Amino acid sequence: MKTRLGFGAFAGAGACSFETLLGASSFVDGDAIGIHRLFLARTCEVRGRCVTDTAVIFGSSSAVCTGGRDTHPNPTPPRPTAVEDCEFAWNRIQARKSVLLLPTPGIPGPLLVDTNGTTTVDVRGHGSLVKVDAGILTLKRNATLVIQGDNATEGVVLRVASNLTLRSDARILTSGIPDGPNGSPAERVLILVGGKVRLARNTKISGTIVGEGDVSLGTFSRVEGAVFGGDRTIRLQRGATVIPAPWVLW
Repeated sequence: MKTRLGFGAFAGAGACSFETLLGASSFVDGDAIGIHRLFLARTCEVRGRCVTDTAVIFGSSSAVCTGGRDTHPNPTPPRPTAVEDCEFAWNRIQARKSVLLLPTPGIPGPLLVDTNGTTTVDVRGHGSLVKVDAGILTLKRNATLVIQGDNATEGVVLRVASNLTLRSDARILTSGIPDGPNGSPAERVLILVGGKVRLARNTKISGTIVGEGDVSLGTFSRVEGAVFGGDRTIRLQRGATVIPAPWVLW
């Protein structure tokens, strides 16, 4: 897995992948971990440690790592703790995801939300943990998908078998879902995508995204939740933002 932050992109709570590349003026509010390669461009800032499981951190010496730089020139153990924590978290996500993808039927979700349209998926009355299934999901320009819950909604899993695409200014939002332990209803939404995730300019998603294919957050897009990829690339374009409110039921 590879993570790329473009100019001015913001990743809250940290960034971790096998290869992590931080563009100019990007900002990571936590540790930046590149297990096999970590590259820091000019004027990027990491409000934590810059960590790699190799001997060298590549890039500009002017990049800021508030917590210092942690390399591992010796290929024998012990490895940096942050690297082991990163791999453990990813393995836990994979294990939990496989349970949530078991072929138990969910309520049907939309395949398309048209330009300027609003579609509501009402999960009330379907239990505390609700699965919503869509083969492919596309939101056209300025479209809105609302996930409607109530105080009994502990979690919603939106399972998209193929690709998830949001055109410019489209949104996936929540309504009526209670705040999670850290104060946001986005913590109670998980979006599992079997293909690619493409968020265009100025889009917004409330929830944690787990994609099997490439994940691209367009210019000035915003995810309140978290973003995880498979063996492909996570790319945050210029000014894209991830505000930490990760899935509460891992």
